[in-house]
Amino acid sequence: MGRGTLGHHGLLNVLLCFCFLVIPSIVRADQATQTECLFNWAETNYPALFAPAGSSTAVFTPYAYRHYTATNAYLGVSSVDSHVYYEGPDGNLQDEGLLSDWLPKAGCQVTSPPPTPVDCLFNWAETNYPALFAPAGLSTAFSTPYTYRHYTATNAYLGVSSVDKHVYYEGPDGNLLDEGSLSYWAPKACLPPVANAGADQTA
Repeated sequence: MGRGTLGHHGLLNVLLCFCFLVIPSIVRADQATQTECLFNWAETNYPALFAPAGSSTAVFTPYAYRHYTATNAYLGVSSVDSHVYYEGPDGNLQDEGLLSDWLPKAGCQVTSPPPTPVDCLFNWAETNYPALFAPAGLSTAFSTPYTYRHYTATNAYLGVSSVDKHVYYEGPDGNLLDEGSLSYWAPKACLPPVANAGADQTA
């Protein structure tokens, strides 16, 4: 298919229908409330960094963020990895860690949301392709710019890059294969939903 071995297995076809069209609508409602709570807390407790308070929240996929004009700073949360990001006036984007780690500090309600789209992808791959992704149920790790899982039994990696929003697979041969962008696969695989789930995608 020109996008690595996973496309031949139809990995992204069915997966993106479920993970990127169904689950995000559930996650977004909870995460939006939590994100607003975090932003409000940051403005109250760190006015030297986040001013003026009460800036409106904007969305630039995959980020929900606020721009603070007085300090020329941004505070955002990524829907890809559920991490909090800060960009100061120097223009350097800093990963501040998981939103779920910040919520208790900020006094925000902590819920147990469904898996993120990335974790959904990993879980689905493990269930449907155990010969490639074993053992199942490993924890998701982060190494900028990748959110990934390392499958020790097959010596393979499956990850998503926050830089280009592409899915990557690395097998035991050490070759990193670009499986294509999420935005590329979503409309092709899911509109109409699962119409050609078993088809080989060539692009």
